[in-house]
Amino acid sequence: MQATTEPFQHTELDAEGLVDNMRYLLPLVSQSDQQQYSNSKRVRYLNQLAKVIKHCGFVIDPYYPVEKVIENVRLALSSSVKEVRAGSLRVLRYVLQSRDIFSIMLRLRIDILVVRSLDVPASREIERLQAVRFVRQVISTAPNLFPVSLAAPLVSIVLYDSDPMDNLTWSAIATLCELALVNPEVAARSGGIKAILKGLLKCHTLRISESIVLTLNYLLNRPDTRKYVRSHLDLESLLAPITDLHYRCLMEENQRAALQVLDMSVVQASKMAAVSMLKTWPGLFCLCSPHNTGLVSLLNMLPLTQMEVQREILDLLYCVFQLKVPTWTEHFQEAIASVDPVQPKGQWSFTEGFVVEEGKDLLPPKYGSRTNLVNCFHALLLAVLIEEGVFECLVEVVRTGMNHVRVMTTILMGQLLHMANSILPSEFSSDTHCLTELISSAMDFDTHAERNRATEVISYLDRVHQQKKEGVKPSSPYLRLILEQARYTSQPKQEQELLKLIPSEMEDGSVLALVRDTDVPVVPTKEYMKWKWNLIFSVLQHPSIRTPQVMEDATFGK
Repeated sequence: MQATTEPFQHTELDAEGLVDNMRYLLPLVSQSDQQQYSNSKRVRYLNQLAKVIKHCGFVIDPYYPVEKVIENVRLALSSSVKEVRAGSLRVLRYVLQSRDIFSIMLRLRIDILVVRSLDVPASREIERLQAVRFVRQVISTAPNLFPVSLAAPLVSIVLYDSDPMDNLTWSAIATLCELALVNPEVAARSGGIKAILKGLLKCHTLRISESIVLTLNYLLNRPDTRKYVRSHLDLESLLAPITDLHYRCLMEENQRAALQVLDMSVVQASKMAAVSMLKTWPGLFCLCSPHNTGLVSLLNMLPLTQMEVQREILDLLYCVFQLKVPTWTEHFQEAIASVDPVQPKGQWSFTEGFVVEEGKDLLPPKYGSRTNLVNCFHALLLAVLIEEGVFECLVEVVRTGMNHVRVMTTILMGQLLHMANSILPSEFSSDTHCLTELISSAMDFDTHAERNRATEVISYLDRVHQQKKEGVKPSSPYLRLILEQARYTSQPKQEQELLKLIPSEMEDGSVLALVRDTDVPVVPTKEYMKWKWNLIFSVLQHPSIRTPQVMEDATFGK
């Protein structure tokens, strides 16, 4: 009987016919290497057997014991020919359909033979590929029975320093991430968590880095799996290429030439991993925990490292707060113009998004009464950074750094100050309104160069503040016409209505009455949140009010 390659239907009669094909093929694939059949024929028989089992599915066992199938294929898996071993792994992958079948495979020690196929040179790519596919099939079929023996070779593949990384290394990282999700205990016992962290420092793509970080966040977010990740050691190792000046210091002398390029690639990978961690709640809580010093070390390294590393740290802060990174230049006007939101962009052209894209970029979203969770996240992160001295570190950089770094740092500091005054409570005003070191440098007449630099930075900060206060100014006349027709205004309508209610010419008595209506003289100062702030703003903005004396009379008068 010859093996057929026609499609099969899942009927009892066809199942019996398929079993007949298996009875014919199994003795042929279990032949030893010294017998009459050539290796090409054995590979062909294995491929035919894989097709038969693929179409049989779960109907094998009533007609032909699964254990007998595995025993015959195990003989082929012990062959010295890589093509035969690859075909055997493919057959076993199709046989593995349930937990019970994998229990039989463990009893027959199939995992040892799979480990042998994983631990082969890179030239045997087809065999390694089939072995990894078998391991992934085990994870999807019987994750609770996954043995440490299958996880150990994956860990060794990831930890092996190969540059550039081959496809098997990426597959091993993805497989370990899947294993950590379904069976974190085995992943931790085999060193899979350490391998995942090592893999993070090898990837140079943000999307891949975020995918790997999601695995760590899943473990950190659950109380029962949080114990497998040592946040004070494992997570801080992600920042080691940036915070440790002696990272990779034990390289051989013949590798020193490529040290700088290699270090910068690792620093960029560390930056992307830190950005991915800080963009999530579990990562934020772990990195900002009082028991961890990684974030503090990151800020303290900002004034100390070389210009390339300083740029990566600044890029990290820009990305975390979702700020546009300015152009890398030593001219402030060019850099501030590159982050100006009203500057025309390519997607605003008539052939692209036109006024729709411009409106999406310029007009603020209409949240209504909803809380902006992104602002809450940024407020918490910014509050932690302020307590750890982020502004002091930025001031030190603008005082001592190179021109390119100083310009980039000044823009970041101005945007963070504006953000702090917008989304943080008033308790943080003492930390953001007084940049003591910068003001002291600007008033120090002993060091002329440092004083000029500090004065220049203060003027730059004022320019950033003015840019933030300008509001919506469409660059396209079409969008400007649409906003005028829609009567769009950036101020609340209630405030506009209150301004209309105030007469253009007012006597002091009318002003006193309006001030008393704000509840300022009635409600104590400690309960200032109960004051009618909309009316207060409207009164203060009116041009005909002589504010100082009137406010004093209204507040302290009878």
